[in-house]
Amino acid sequence: MNNLSFLFAATTLNQESIKLLDGDLTLYKRPNSHQWQCRFKLTTGAWHAASTGSDQLAEATTQAIAIYETVKVKLASDLAIKTRTFRQLATQELV
Repeated sequence: MNNLSFLFAATTLNQESIKLLDGDLTLYKRPNSHQWQCRFKLTTGAWHAASTGSDQLAEATTQAIAIYETVKVKLASDLAIKTRTFRQLATQELV
C-alpha cells in the first residue's frame, strides 16, 4: 500500500506550465486534472484563471489565447468579465 501512495504522490507533484505571449499568459495543468488551465494578471492587479476545456496542448493554447483576448476586450469596453446569476446577486445583497 505504501508503494501506491508513493506513485500517486509523484503524479500530483508533476506540474508543467507553459508561458505564452511573452510570459503574460500561463498554461498549466492542475493536479488530478486532464484539462489545461490558463491564468493571467489583469490590469487591476487581480488574477484571472479559466479552464481551456481541452486536454490537447495545441487546442488548449488556442483556447487560452482566445480567453485572454476576450477578457482584454471586455475590460477595454468596461464589461463584466464573469457574470453572476440573479440568485448570487440576491444572496450577496441579503448577507
